[in-house]
Amino acid sequence: MSSHVDVNVKDRSGRTAMHAAAAAGNVQVVKFLLKESASLEERDGYGKTAVEEAERCRRQEVAELLRDH
Repeated sequence: MSSHVDVNVKDRSGRTAMHAAAAAGNVQVVKFLLKESASLEERDGYGKTAVEEAERCRRQEVAELLRDH
């Protein structure tokens, strides 16, 4: 799927789709977003990256996937 959608767009809290997927522990969505070149450097309104959000929510599988990417 080749999209013309900005996967790094932020909501009012500064969160991206990657932040939401990481917090939910949704491995499939995280992999899709990585394939679509989602940034891992984006910080939310609290200064957290998606990796930090995964760790905060104890989503170890996602945190490891993001750290290894």
